[in-house]
Amino acid sequence: MKRIEFLSSVLLRGISSKVLVLALVLLPWVKLELFPRITWADAVFLLWGLTLYIQWTSHQCPLWLPSWPLRVYGFFLILWTITLLTSGMNVPHLGAYTFEIVGLIYLAGLSWLLAYVLSTSSLIFKTTINAIILGITVTLSFGLVGILDAILLGKFTVFFYNNANKLIATFKHPNQLAGFFVLFLPLIWERFLYATRLKTRVFYGALSLLTLVEIAASGSRAGMVAALFGLGLGSAYVVFRFSLRRVVLIGIIAAGFGAAIAYLQPSIWVIHRAFGGFQVVAHGEITDPFRQENWRMALQIFYRYPLTGYGVANIALDYGYEIHNTYLAVAAETGFLGLLPFIGLLTFTLFLAWQNTRWAKKTGQWPDVALGLWIGLLAELLYATQHHMLRARHLWVALALVVALNVLLRRTWFSGGRV
Repeated sequence: MKRIEFLSSVLLRGISSKVLVLALVLLPWVKLELFPRITWADAVFLLWGLTLYIQWTSHQCPLWLPSWPLRVYGFFLILWTITLLTSGMNVPHLGAYTFEIVGLIYLAGLSWLLAYVLSTSSLIFKTTINAIILGITVTLSFGLVGILDAILLGKFTVFFYNNANKLIATFKHPNQLAGFFVLFLPLIWERFLYATRLKTRVFYGALSLLTLVEIAASGSRAGMVAALFGLGLGSAYVVFRFSLRRVVLIGIIAAGFGAAIAYLQPSIWVIHRAFGGFQVVAHGEITDPFRQENWRMALQIFYRYPLTGYGVANIALDYGYEIHNTYLAVAAETGFLGLLPFIGLLTFTLFLAWQNTRWAKKTGQWPDVALGLWIGLLAELLYATQHHMLRARHLWVALALVVALNVLLRRTWFSGGRV
């Protein structure tokens, strides 16, 4: 397969595709927002797309036909987009509805185009994974400064914490921060377990430990449950095969996490709240009383508008709260017509993520990334039972990564091990 040159030397002389992928993946997770939901990275992405289009129309850049995983993924995204447009036939709040629809369609289009671009080259895919690791490191660094600020100075600066003294780091809300970490923690955890060099193992071990600590500092109960669920799945393989070295590594991280929590809890009181999710589960419940009432409201709305739903963004305006469950939110806002393609989209992507672990084992390529993305997606979908995640850009980026990796691994296998 010929290498595709994505950048026009006339328009963007001196800027490589690596820099643009880095900007696309990293910047949305740093506080550089122009508007509430439009970032510098969006502007870079649109410029990148314009450059691609110009190169394609001028025959500078041959665009290859997408393989079947990309076509099926695109099919589900198109169905999802159509049902968004048909949701809530009698929309009471047209302005909010239009704004949300445009945002969700943009995320769907971004996800597919990113999957297509990353599937064209293992080099670009590798660059993107490195950019995600860099994005995690930047976010953790901001959070670490906030934690040190709380410990040493006893202050909860608004740059690092919200009004309830919950850690937000580079995000606007602690639940967004927790969701981001839940999704990508298994990726850095698997890299920690798969590492062969001491420096690499120490680096990813430190990232894993700090990620767990910052999830606790965010006060997210669902985040802590989902994160430990993901780490449990990621460690199960080690226990099953019994690699003594890796068992020792897991024990070191567990001991370090326990010591860090014991030390930080007197200074950051929301850490105690983060473990409240286990108390809820211990009492035989699946969520807190507020969410139980919130979910009942969602089901009542769904029963009243079963086909096309109440309309995207209308529930929060009319009822005062958005639905704290992604799946019930989709059902209530878009009805059966939106729920079916959305569940189909997630099911198909989960299948590809599971398949990636098998292809990675066969080819010897990306085993840590394949396992980390699969487990991370499972953990994020568990987390989504407690929060509204449709607007989380990192979720749509992760779906694109799964699809792109599937294409790359298939190509590697059928080309005899060559990428």
